[in-house]
Amino acid sequence: MKRDDNAPGTAAMRQRAEAIAQDDPHKHVIVTTYKSGQFGENHMEVFAVENDVPFSEKDRTEALTDMNDGSADVPGMKVTHGEVKDADPGPLGGVMKCKVTFTKIESTDASGNHQFSSTICAWLDGNTYVTVVDGDSTTGLAKAADHVRQFRAQAETRR
Repeated sequence: MKRDDNAPGTAAMRQRAEAIAQDDPHKHVIVTTYKSGQFGENHMEVFAVENDVPFSEKDRTEALTDMNDGSADVPGMKVTHGEVKDADPGPLGGVMKCKVTFTKIESTDASGNHQFSSTICAWLDGNTYVTVVDGDSTTGLAKAADHVRQFRAQAETRR
């Protein structure tokens, strides 16, 4: 998939991530989208917070709460999710959880859709918290977790 830092929705995610990191010079955020397919219909969104020092217990608690959160309310959008499942985080360790989400928007998109589903996996380790949204909800949680482990192996290195 090709990286697209200017994909629709990426700016809003980046603002949310930057708000998390604004008061802490040790935190760094990366938000981007990867796309493939003729119309960019295959996509993954990556939201990452990296800390120069190990996360505090408060940061870890907030990240774990976010991983287990049952819904999110955004103006014009309602997001709910299925059961959160623990997943193997792979050789870099930490915690990984995955879920399928269901999003309903007030207006329809260019294709006339107003409901979407996707698979989300997130990992948390000593100083990194990353959420990966896979736009293909038919992937299944086990395969989505495998994709995220593969992505993580390329994107993260042990210090």
